[in-house]
Amino acid sequence: MSDDSKSKDALTPPTEREKWEREVAFKEKDFTLKERDYLLKEAELELKKQEHAAAGWKSPLVVAILAASIAALGNAWVTMTNGRLQLRLEDQKAEQARILEMIKTGDPDKAAVNLKFLLDAKLISKAETIKKLSEFLATRMPGSGPALPSATGFSGNSLTERIAALEKRDGGQSIGPIGDYKVENHILLDNVGSPVSVVETPAKGKTLKAIKAIVLHFSTTDSVGSILKFFANAQATVSTHLVIDRDGKVTQLVPFDIEARHAGGQSTWKGLVNLNQYSIGIDFINAGQLTLEGDQWKSWSGIKYSMSDVYLQKNTATGEVTGWHKYTVQQIQAAKRVIHALLSAYPTIEAVLGHSDILPGRKVDPGPAFPIEQMQEVVKQMRSKTGQTN
Repeated sequence: MSDDSKSKDALTPPTEREKWEREVAFKEKDFTLKERDYLLKEAELELKKQEHAAAGWKSPLVVAILAASIAALGNAWVTMTNGRLQLRLEDQKAEQARILEMIKTGDPDKAAVNLKFLLDAKLISKAETIKKLSEFLATRMPGSGPALPSATGFSGNSLTERIAALEKRDGGQSIGPIGDYKVENHILLDNVGSPVSVVETPAKGKTLKAIKAIVLHFSTTDSVGSILKFFANAQATVSTHLVIDRDGKVTQLVPFDIEARHAGGQSTWKGLVNLNQYSIGIDFINAGQLTLEGDQWKSWSGIKYSMSDVYLQKNTATGEVTGWHKYTVQQIQAAKRVIHALLSAYPTIEAVLGHSDILPGRKVDPGPAFPIEQMQEVVKQMRSKTGQTN
């Protein structure tokens, strides 16, 4: 290591854990020295007993010396016992501190994942604590359990409040690998650690009960400006968490832990009702199903599309052909990156679904033009890496 590197390390203040580890090491060394002194005094006393055995060691002077030696040994034993108890207390405090840090997420599901990590990594040694944590994790219902406010001090359910807090953080804290999105405090950050474009919407609810799925939609329009204006309207009753434009640009409207009004109150999946309370919604700027007038495919608003922008689907039973607005390569690439970031942040996500999957017969989005199987493959790969199964 160079002198410059040593100087830099010397100037770096120790973390709380490093301070604790140094203190424990010091106390262990002190305890060892006291134990050695105790053994030496015990040996010295035994030697004195042998030396005075033949000379009438029961004389008052000898008895006084022995009494003083025994008292000293007793004090040494008390000191060692107190040292052991102190070390145990320090270990217990350290475990409690680890547990508290793990649940400072503001998200019960994320806190549970962190607690499981402590157990798997064997960072908890007290048998009673291990038993209680294991029982809690085995019986915990999704969305339930302890979760302290985030250590970063973020609060509020609006994007404006959370981004204001993000801007106060250390500039290098949230920067991830180039090209990757990242989620921090339920806000999507871009490849340099800054929040993506944001638009506030009044159409949102309470904290999600659990984050179990990602639900995909099309906007039925090819204008991102009009859909964002619609969602931001003071009278808006529907919303989504993210909007992905034709060029791949992502806009966030609702924090990921807050309910957006995108799925419908009657939506169902795997026994869950009202997927608004269990899912993250993503809207794509896409006109959806088109109609054929003469030889021209048009959207419901009358916009005409060339054949290069139309996906044709043929019904094998009836022979009927329907036309759908194609998604762009940029949208698909952005969707994969966003979904990867969401899966990393929320391991409880089990699937990527279409609106049509949770309201069959009533909704058709994102439609056959969207390669949803590619998104489902991202989920499969991520869950396989983490050892999860559906």
